Amino acid sequence: MSIMHPAAPPGASRPLAFARFSCAAALLCLLAPVLPAQDSSTPQFAPVHGIVTNAVTGEPLPRALVTVNGRALGALTDDEGRFEISSVPVGMQTLDVEKPGFNSRATLVSYTMPVTHTVQVTAETPDLHFSLTPASAIIGRVTLGTGDPGVSIGLTLLRQTISDGHAAWNQVATRLSAPDGSFRFAGLDEGTYLLRTQPTFQNEGVPPSCDAAQTDAQGFPIVFYGGSPDAAGAARIGLAAGQTAEANLTLLPAVFHTMRAAPARLPGSGWTFDTELLDAGGAPLDYPLAEDPQTHAACGFLPDGSYLLTVTASRNDAVGPGHPFPQQPGSLRQASGMAAFTLEGHAEMHLRIPLSSESATPIRIRYEPGPPKPPPANPNDNDPGDEMPGTQILMLAAAPLAMPGMHGDYTADSVDTDTQRLPMVPPGSYWIEGITARPDVCIGAVTAGGQNMGAMPWVAGTGGTGVPMDVVLRTDCAKLTVTMRYAGLNPQPGEPLTAYLYLVPEFPTIASAQEGMVVQANDPQGTELSGLTPGKYRIVVSASPHPIEYRNPAVVENLTGQEVTLDPNGSATVVVEAPQP
Repeated sequence: MSIMHPAAPPGASRPLAFARFSCAAALLCLLAPVLPAQDSSTPQFAPVHGIVTNAVTGEPLPRALVTVNGRALGALTDDEGRFEISSVPVGMQTLDVEKPGFNSRATLVSYTMPVTHTVQVTAETPDLHFSLTPASAIIGRVTLGTGDPGVSIGLTLLRQTISDGHAAWNQVATRLSAPDGSFRFAGLDEGTYLLRTQPTFQNEGVPPSCDAAQTDAQGFPIVFYGGSPDAAGAARIGLAAGQTAEANLTLLPAVFHTMRAAPARLPGSGWTFDTELLDAGGAPLDYPLAEDPQTHAACGFLPDGSYLLTVTASRNDAVGPGHPFPQQPGSLRQASGMAAFTLEGHAEMHLRIPLSSESATPIRIRYEPGPPKPPPANPNDNDPGDEMPGTQILMLAAAPLAMPGMHGDYTADSVDTDTQRLPMVPPGSYWIEGITARPDVCIGAVTAGGQNMGAMPWVAGTGGTGVPMDVVLRTDCAKLTVTMRYAGLNPQPGEPLTAYLYLVPEFPTIASAQEGMVVQANDPQGTELSGLTPGKYRIVVSASPHPIEYRNPAVVENLTGQEVTLDPNGSATVVVEAPQP
């Protein structure tokens, strides 16, 4: 999983022995079949032919472009959706299919990738059948409260996805409304969307500043489709494949009050300050802020509402126990603070934010049944057999429970091999997520105050910290080999039968489910998964990518698939039935 949403990746790479949607393009994980031996009579080139249809209606698609190996060869389909490409090199080839108005890319979490087809080309290659899904769209118009069109209003579109087993919201695209107030988001996948405006000032000459003379301004606050100022109350836009939905927005003018918030105590010179404005639910807001270079105050214009302002100060200094700020040069340290405030018809010019270097939650780490073995010696290392200084075996993060995905996860910092700390986070509930950087280490129980964080969220209080966490890293991880069979499948030329494999834990854990691997039916070697936490799992096989909301107990309860229990240091092999193509 990519807990490092520092902008997932989406998705972001994960050092796991299993390909995941958030760390690698799943379709690139295709395991190539063993090709039959070619004799001297086998031609070097052969024709490829077939049909392209609409995935929703089943109708043939004329003028769809089918290409081989990155458009080296290609052909357009005729009026009956048929195509033929002559003189295609014999062997495994990659084919792409595309047509305007149809999606030829798959959206996996927060990024997209081409949908390709791996085909074994021989002189006897049968007819190939490809399908394209019609793209969806959202259109609408922005109207001001006066009835005039909203011109050049910024719009942000978010789509609900499944990321690390959670339902999350990821930004899809941004647009500016046209002179008549209209807008259009095209080329969308089917799914559920949120649409919101960006803040706009009526007078373009009033950018935020920390000038003491600045006064209130007029503008249009952020509003979601449905009229809500926040995502929690926004109307959802459901899109079916090929559907065009209309979503109109009306903007009402409001007074933007001046806001000035300064650190209660400056730590000294040479510090950098990072300020973030959130709503009361912890979702980020894109109202622009300015910084006073002398006092490091954050200044801006905000409409009435409740807000949370967080400040992080950083400098390459060391922090002594009990000291609020660094005292001498050393490693990178931080001081953080936050303040909640409400604007109701007046400015806020004297907000103070206390900073402290102790605004972090400790995370204690221990190994069971014992510490991992040193990594194998590398002759290219200066210190063979030793881990590089600062190597972080465990990567831990907190994902906000309210509207996950609309804010990057908060990643824990490594203090030493046995300790991490979670920086100050906005008050609220969080799912704790983690991965390990070594295949021989897996995640065991993670608890806080005796409660299992795999079964319930961790809670941050008003100071941005919570109950310390204890993490067990296991060095008795298990292995699993999965072989997929398809009754009646006879090896033949064409597109091999593949499927997507999901290994979902049925015990409370913060570890991610193994998901997104593409396996091939009747492959005698199967697919080996290693570094697995011992316990009971459910193996779910799907004919197409279908990320599972495995953090939702109601979803897991309704999953169908084969169960397997992995013992400590165990190695198991299972055979699963391939889904019907």
